Amino acid sequence: MRSALVVLTLALIATSCVREDECPSALAAPLTPQARYVLGEASPYPADLGLRSREDELATNMGARRENGWRMIRAAIEPVEIELASRTAEVPRFATFYDREDLRRVFRHLELQDPETPAPSEAALESAFEWNTRAVRERASWPLSRLNEYEESLSSDERLHGAGGISRVLFDPIAAAHLVGSAREIAACDASASAGPAELAEFRGALEVEARCEPARFGPFVVARGARLTASVTGDALEVDMEGGGSCVKEMGRVVCEVSGPAEVSIVATGPVGVAAPVEVRVTGADPSRAPCLAGPFPDGAAILKAEYRRADFGFDVPVFATDADAQSERLSASSRREFTSSASVVPADEDVYVVELEGGARYRLVALHLMTKELDHWGWATLFWSDDPDGDFGADRPPFPAPFDHYKMCTVTWFGEESPPITGGLPALDAALQASSDAVGSTWCANPYLETGAGNAATNCIGCHQYAGTGAGVGEILGRADGGRELARSSFLTDYVWSASIIRELALEP
Repeated sequence: MRSALVVLTLALIATSCVREDECPSALAAPLTPQARYVLGEASPYPADLGLRSREDELATNMGARRENGWRMIRAAIEPVEIELASRTAEVPRFATFYDREDLRRVFRHLELQDPETPAPSEAALESAFEWNTRAVRERASWPLSRLNEYEESLSSDERLHGAGGISRVLFDPIAAAHLVGSAREIAACDASASAGPAELAEFRGALEVEARCEPARFGPFVVARGARLTASVTGDALEVDMEGGGSCVKEMGRVVCEVSGPAEVSIVATGPVGVAAPVEVRVTGADPSRAPCLAGPFPDGAAILKAEYRRADFGFDVPVFATDADAQSERLSASSRREFTSSASVVPADEDVYVVELEGGARYRLVALHLMTKELDHWGWATLFWSDDPDGDFGADRPPFPAPFDHYKMCTVTWFGEESPPITGGLPALDAALQASSDAVGSTWCANPYLETGAGNAATNCIGCHQYAGTGAGVGEILGRADGGRELARSSFLTDYVWSASIIRELALEP
């Protein structure tokens, strides 16, 4: 049950309720074939595959949640070594991730634009992504001598980091392979499928005690967060219990057991040998194992990242946003437009912001990163934004980070609603800002001032909007809901929370 010209322009992207395919501008500087040759294959995101065991803790403990959010960001920005012809160098892990142009090359190499081509095997996908690192060598215009000259031109950190371009959406190897491998399902996707909460699954069987001292079992069942399991055992000859959580009560000649996810449970019974009792199990609510428009949900360890860059030369400055408790209360009050407006603008020192230089010489500052990682059934979400006051409120609990990433603040979510006071304890400015944000919207909050633009978007959260991925829902429809699109509203997730599955559909339609 569990489941390529360099365009010198700004990459505008989304985290919560600005879909990738509804951005004001989708232009970016892509990762070129020659840059992929230098960077090699993307560095896998180092996922914490044991995080599901802490799902309840993360949903109810803001301190643990934020500690995990900083861990996620640290893993994404961690320096990784790349081997150049003349030296060994380092780039942030996310700079090696695959972008849309990588997916296009792999998609065409596998000939997936032909609807008669069968779905690629895992081995075929692995081979295609390996081929992608040397695809430039097949171009007569890029002999080895020219590639060596290109590599030598990446002499500064800014130039080397800029080799990855400023694409707005990036994929780690697991996420990239799953998207390409789901090409058939994405093309056939019915966006009207499973539109809302519904009964998900029913299981029927029997509990029969076959030996003394050995209980009969039915299960186990993995119940995801947001889902609920109800089991009904007919008859009263057996003593019935639920192992792993939940509770059982006797009523009118039967025993009814219930548990809310996340949980892994079995129905167990003891009693006379040879006695059997019919069992019906029903699971309702949100089931992340249902991703009808993909070849299954994303595998554990997948990571998808979005980045926002602002021009760093010609005197361009960076708007700054207050996120203290007073600013959040005013911004998110019911009488406001619930939108981010900057309090000032500054020109950051180069050592205080991550800067890249593109092949044509244009320089860009990274002002935001949004990261989603498949370490939980409903993903983990962390969004990073630059600040001229990096140690205040949403940066107060940042662990030691290398410069320039010590000049960014972060918010994070792992579930739709707050299940306990949204405070960390011991950090007054941060706790006040967290409490003010939650009080104002009535649920969990996480939005990025550089990404969520326009009325209503400052009051969003990541997980709430992404649940509509693949449905065709527009921003206005999502934000127009009474809850602003923050609360759980679906029983299945067509593209497993990933808006950018639309990239594969677009590639299939290209001539």
